[in-house]
Order: sequence, then structure tokens, then C-alpha cells
Amino acid sequence: MIVVLLLTLTIFLSCGDDNGPVGPGDPEKIVAINSLYYKGVMGDTIPDTVLQFAVADKNDNCLPNQQIQLYRLEGDGHLNPKSITTDSSGIAGFPYVFNGDSGYAVIRLVAEGIDSLDIFLRANTLIPGPHGQGQYVLFDDTYADVKNFNGLPASVDVIMNPFNHPFIYVNYERTLGVVVMVYDIDLDKTIYDTSSVYGVIVNTNDYITYTGTTADGIGVGSSISDIREVYMEPDTIRYDSAPPDSPGDSTVYIRDLDQGLTFYSDFTADTSVLEIHLIEWVPPPETGADINTDRALPNARIKPLRFRAPK
Repeated sequence: MIVVLLLTLTIFLSCGDDNGPVGPGDPEKIVAINSLYYKGVMGDTIPDTVLQFAVADKNDNCLPNQQIQLYRLEGDGHLNPKSITTDSSGIAGFPYVFNGDSGYAVIRLVAEGIDSLDIFLRANTLIPGPHGQGQYVLFDDTYADVKNFNGLPASVDVIMNPFNHPFIYVNYERTLGVVVMVYDIDLDKTIYDTSSVYGVIVNTNDYITYTGTTADGIGVGSSISDIREVYMEPDTIRYDSAPPDSPGDSTVYIRDLDQGLTFYSDFTADTSVLEIHLIEWVPPPETGADINTDRALPNARIKPLRFRAPK
């Protein structure tokens, strides 16, 4: 059974017990009992004991026998039933299974003529390519979305590189084995809730190993031969001197631009992947400009840098 962590910056109302002498009032709003944000695993179920909702009056009393319609606005997965009815305590729930090609879904709850509410579901997975996903983070997300699913990071690191495209690194490395790369387009070394995600790094370190995989089972710990079998020949294979604090004398990275993937391995030890970079790579415009201003994506000349959090 999966453990679902509920992270949100919103305070959710519990059902009140302030009926007064005239009893509960008219239905006024949909209440999320636990959260607007839910996390699960591909192929598994988020249980209805977690996805709980109510229709409440203005005094936050949860009302029985209230019907809520369910609509999937984005993503995929198994949504059944299509409507729920609150029980005698005023609570209703529904399960959700991530069993499609996407690792996310947006579900709209509608109490007809009363209120509607959108909730956001993510599976822990790696989906390379356009509009892809790393861990719970979509390439279309903002920094605010990242915090909604992962909470506050251990640090926000600014590491300027010599390739004329700076990023800000949102660091969850020690706790999750995850680092989210966010754009700093205006070069002010400041992250905002509206800052756009560039990509996601997953790795193994002294504290934790990220365990999510692609649909083909590729993840941290996969062998280079496994990667070649799934993605065929890479466009780039490069050997570098080891970055600071990296084991061994050299590092190999294998890059597949069509997928927006870069795999790092310690060349002197074995061929297991230690770190994976996923980005939504888009070919540069024919003008040769460094940045596609429509989506602010870097061109093929940008070299990936293996992440190591500053000491």
C-alpha cells in the first residue's frame, strides 16, 4: 500500500459542528478535507480515504446526501465512479489509479449550482520528451507547483555556468534524490513562484537513491547497456574529469537530445547510472538564436552540468 504525502500551502476546513438551533444551512461550497495536491505511484491507487471531500454550508458544516460530479480535465488514469455522494457524516471519497501514459491528472469536482473545485494528482515517474515529467514535477510547472508537491527545498542554489544560460537549482537531493532546474531568464539570481521549470535531475547520493523509473524501467541504477537497448545509440558520448566530490577519476555522460535525456555514470567503477537529467529539449530556431523566446528553452550548445549542492 502506498504512502501518500499531502503537501499544500492552503489550510483546509474540517467539518464543523455548529448547527445551532435551526440545524445546518444551505450548501455553499466544496471543501477538500485533506489537500488539493495528491501523490501516488504509477499503476497503484490513491485510496478514497485520502481523496475526501464535502459540501459545506457557510458555517463549515459538512452536509449529508450531497452529490459531487467528477471530471478529468487533464492527464489520464482510471477515474471511477463519475460522481460521489456524501455520507451521513457529510464526507465522500473516491479512488484514483495512475494507469495511463501520463503521470498526472487534474480532476474537477462540481456540486451543480453550488461550487466547483480542482485537485491535482501526480505519480512518481520519469517521462522524457515534450511536456514530460521528472518525479512529481512537470516540465510545464512553475516553482510554486514544485513546492506544492515537494514542500520547501533544503536550499535554492545559483550556479552560474559559462554557457550563457544560467539556471537556479531547487535542491531536494538529500531527502528525495531530486533537484529541479528552474529558469533565471532575467539573470537576477532570484527565484519566484512564477519561475518556469527547465528540467529535473534525479540521482543517488550518500543519503538516498531516487527509485522512480520510466515506463521501460530505466532509472538511477540502470546499466548503460539497458539504456542503449531502450534508446538506441545516443547522439553524444563524452568523458569528463570528475566533478568535485564525485567518486572515481572520470565521468561518462550519454546524451539523447531527441528525448532530452542525459545519463551520468562513474566510468572507473561500473556502468550503473548515478544521475539522470530530464529536460524538455526543443531544437533551436533556424536563426541560431540561443533562446527560443516562446518557451525560453536553450539550444543544443548548452552542456549539462552534473549537480553537486554547494557545501
